[in-house]
Amino acid sequence: MLVINRMIRALNAKAAVPCRKELKRRMENMRLKLQEELGVLLREEWVTISSDGWTSRAGDTYLGITYRVV
Repeated sequence: MLVINRMIRALNAKAAVPCRKELKRRMENMRLKLQEELGVLLREEWVTISSDGWTSRAGDTYLGITYRVV
């Protein structure tokens, strides 16, 4: 994480790099908002949803979600 902090600060010395707990909180808020928005879409439209999860060679996990209103 320190390398990322140094890289961000090298690009923008005034950038505020959030801590792990803050990132987790923001991601949870995004998940709740997305869940609410998808619920509205699913009630009103036809929606296709696709997801993909993977792990990098460094052991970092990722999840991608795509949806399209049909």
